[in-house]
Amino acid sequence: MEFKDYYKVLGVTPKSSTKEIKETYRRLARKYHPDVNPGDTSAEERFKEINEAYEALRDEKKRARYDQVRAAHQSGRSWQTHARRGAGDGFPFDLGGLGGIDFENLGRGNKGSGGFSDFFETLFGRAQQAGDQQGQDLEQEVEVTLAEAYVGTQRTFSLQVPGQCPACAGSGRIESMVCTVCRGSGSRLRQRRLDVKIPAGVREGSRIRVAGEGHPGRNGERGNLYLSVKIAPDARFELQSDDLHVTVPVDLVDAVLGAEIPVPTPDGKSVMMRIPVETQNGQVFRLAGQGMPRLKGGARGGLFVRVRVRLPKGLTPREKELFAELAQLRKGSPVTA
Repeated sequence: MEFKDYYKVLGVTPKSSTKEIKETYRRLARKYHPDVNPGDTSAEERFKEINEAYEALRDEKKRARYDQVRAAHQSGRSWQTHARRGAGDGFPFDLGGLGGIDFENLGRGNKGSGGFSDFFETLFGRAQQAGDQQGQDLEQEVEVTLAEAYVGTQRTFSLQVPGQCPACAGSGRIESMVCTVCRGSGSRLRQRRLDVKIPAGVREGSRIRVAGEGHPGRNGERGNLYLSVKIAPDARFELQSDDLHVTVPVDLVDAVLGAEIPVPTPDGKSVMMRIPVETQNGQVFRLAGQGMPRLKGGARGGLFVRVRVRLPKGLTPREKELFAELAQLRKGSPVTA
């Protein structure tokens, strides 16, 4: 773990007074404030460093503790050993009036629960909050076409996602005062691009869970993002449960004599289907395994094909003669329903 020189972070010296440190902190905080530098991640990180350094140096007891550890580091001794030796002294620190120190979980992860670094928490402990609270979930609707639901797709979202306030480390307070950055909420909205895979087989009302993309927690995990699927109406296909229904025009001759006809599928392709001799208008055929995929198991429903017999237009004289001959041949034949 790297030693942090909080005096250098603030640009002050160990001889600087508490008043000088406070004035320097306020000047730097205004300069790197997130509202002054929207979207600037480097300024935000600098703002966090400034807050952490000030939290360590503004209190006389904590500053004295830090000076002891700093002196050990500068003399070539292990500052970690020196820090552990004094860890039981119980130096409190203020994260918005939250008291108590928990030394059991020091050094876990890259950031402490209060938003400060492991270095800070190794020296001063971590704020013990009133129970871990998981963040609330977010809900958002996503519309997909039937074709996208048939094969799966990906959506890129630009979301206003709540994140931990960098000014108060999520506590909602600074120096026992309400944080002016987040107005005491402990979080700030940030623009975030999120790529989400939408699996094949989603239905109207399906919910897709994106873990950890909801509201931030209070000393707990973030909530989740839930996408509610809406399938846009399709001009050609109708979806009923796992089955698809489509109407296909068929030439009169093919319907009479039988033929192999192409049947479209939602992905823009087609499958071949053989219709029998004397196929009737409105007759329905089922193609197994060509319907919507199921989310679990991978099986597919059926594709129901309704035939719409298309009467010919623009007949040639010869074609008209042949139809006349056919009419004579069928004269007196009963008409079936």
